[in-house]
Amino acid sequence: MITGLSQTTAIQMKTTLTPELQQSVHILQLTGTDLLSYLQEQALENPLLELEWSSPSARRSAGSRHAIGPGGGEDDRLGRLPARGETLEQALLSQLRIAGLPADLYRAAAFLVGSLDGAGYLLHPLGELAGCLGADLRQLEDALREVQRLEPAGIGARDLRECLLLQAGRDPQAPPGTADALSEACFPLVARGRWEALARRLGLPPEAVREIARYIRGLQPRPGSLHPGERTHYVVPDAEVRLERGELLIRWNAELTPRLTVQDGYERLGRTDGEAAAYLKSKRRGADWLMRAVEQRYRTLKRVIAAIFEEQPGFWGQGLRGLRPMNLRTIADKLGLHESTVSRAVNGKYVRTCHGTFELKAFFAAVPLAESGGGGGASSLEVKSVIAELVAGENKGRPYSDEKLAQELSKRGLQVARRTVAKYREELHILSSSLRKRVL
Repeated sequence: MITGLSQTTAIQMKTTLTPELQQSVHILQLTGTDLLSYLQEQALENPLLELEWSSPSARRSAGSRHAIGPGGGEDDRLGRLPARGETLEQALLSQLRIAGLPADLYRAAAFLVGSLDGAGYLLHPLGELAGCLGADLRQLEDALREVQRLEPAGIGARDLRECLLLQAGRDPQAPPGTADALSEACFPLVARGRWEALARRLGLPPEAVREIARYIRGLQPRPGSLHPGERTHYVVPDAEVRLERGELLIRWNAELTPRLTVQDGYERLGRTDGEAAAYLKSKRRGADWLMRAVEQRYRTLKRVIAAIFEEQPGFWGQGLRGLRPMNLRTIADKLGLHESTVSRAVNGKYVRTCHGTFELKAFFAAVPLAESGGGGGASSLEVKSVIAELVAGENKGRPYSDEKLAQELSKRGLQVARRTVAKYREELHILSSSLRKRVL
């Protein structure tokens, strides 16, 4: 066998992006506020680049947190915004700090607090969490008991039954027999609303069981959602979209769209030779390319927004409920663009409409239902909206089961399987019919 070195010639094609194209892609995917910050940074680095605003108020809003108030003084707009409250995790940790726990127990309890979901539940097995923390399982069980003593009641539960039991166990006014009704043996009867069977199991009169049922329905199944610290989320729309006399109008947010210009005062220096001229020519090329990239961004984004609303004419009359199934490929094929370009264009962009302010992604959320043949016109958003409407108008003494909801949807031309109804009902945070039933 002979081994050695040899040279071969091969043709290989490789796609590379120039720095200018990389900048163009980056600008397209920026949100309106991020683009504004980027342009302000570029204007500081490039002496030829200048930002011109459509109005003095737009310049003040973008350039400083202080605007001129009606009386001529400074008006601290951001200072008037309400302070962000504590998150659920921060509130629970504050309670743990004053609980006087040993260091090891506090560390384990704080770890469990950080593992809770938004509703306040601990969904991970303690054994798995003990391995992640490197702690003993018994120590983690002690830490969980400490977490479950915190406010609001029900925090740290591992399922709905335990959540309700924790709340009832701390309430001295809970009806007698509530803890027994929430035991593992009896809770299935509570979940199904089988109150007569529960009365026989507990040996209680029907009136006492009805009182227990009313009490349980007044408990909070999602105690973590009571904490408002994480709910406020402010967005700035990139554009306003209106439909006037059948014509689609798109108006950019003036506070986010300055006009880019090149200062002419440096032209005389640019005509000379030397290092200064080379520097100015380089900055002029950079400014020209940036202006073209920004203009291209607005053209692409305007085409995408227009195509979205052309594909969703039902939105103007019904809001999100009127959306048809649509994905990125629909818009990409319509405009002759790549799906990734459409994805960058809509990511993090918001528009203000007559129905409110929405992220552009929301118009792609109406996925087609498999039961309707994939593209039969029914969408998940439409079905969820109808389910919410049906539940809101149902007889609270005899609420609709998932099977009945599927039948009512069928009457409206929406063929949806019962399991799909159950899935959408849970996504809407609507309880099952047995738990929605109002005990008179």
